[in-house]
Amino acid sequence: MLRNHLLIRLAQWLEWSTYRRADLVWAITEGIRNTLIKRGLVPEHVFLLTNGADTTRFRPLPRMQARAELGWDDRFTVLYAGTHGLVYALTNLLDAAEQLQNQTDIRIVFVGDGVTRADLMKQAQRRHLANVEFLDPQPHERMPWIFAAADVCSIPLRKLPMAGVTLPAKIFEIMACARPILLGVDGEARRLVEQEAGAAIYVEPENPEALVSAILYLREHPEVADALGRRGRTFVEARFEREKLVEALEEQITKLLTKKASDLETEERVPLAAGVGKSQR
Repeated sequence: MLRNHLLIRLAQWLEWSTYRRADLVWAITEGIRNTLIKRGLVPEHVFLLTNGADTTRFRPLPRMQARAELGWDDRFTVLYAGTHGLVYALTNLLDAAEQLQNQTDIRIVFVGDGVTRADLMKQAQRRHLANVEFLDPQPHERMPWIFAAADVCSIPLRKLPMAGVTLPAKIFEIMACARPILLGVDGEARRLVEQEAGAAIYVEPENPEALVSAILYLREHPEVADALGRRGRTFVEARFEREKLVEALEEQITKLLTKKASDLETEERVPLAAGVGKSQR
């Protein structure tokens, strides 16, 4: 977003000096960790610990009950939930909705807020997209019911260099709720969610035709959507349970504090040893 070269250089200096001064740097994706190491940080000072999900709160819930609470009908629902920000290709969803207007049993729902929300709402109104709905931001504890009410969740990122090392936190909560994902993200997210977990269908970023094809495919093959959701839930339970990640973080902090205490003890002993040596001479 920045265009002022002086401010960019200042921000880069602040960023790098902060990394260098830190005793330990926590990277939330493998791509971020590798980038920092390539830029010069010592590997031992950068540890990887991804986001995850509370699988007790975020869990599969009855779809009909969720829809009844939200007042939704039984149309096939594609959900985008989260920040309406500049890195997300949300106009792509509007383009897909425009192509799907003759499919009266399909709708696209946006939940959340952000800098692009007002413009998206104006675009939807200008294009007369009756199959698009916008919901205000919801409390975090309500999101499992929002996910449960959807048939499929979309994560559409723009074609940006940073997208290859991006791993949106909502991915883990969606998988924990056993919902299938239309993943418009290449790189690390695709490797993890589509290839390892088998919980998503990859959709080329900023390609509305590919998105429409994937939506129609899952609408026509509910058994595939169910299988994607089940595999996602199993994957999160095995590798990305929030409590296990908290324990791993606590272990890293404990190691750091133990090392700092040991270093401090060593520093306190050195002057004493030097003084003893002088008195003996």
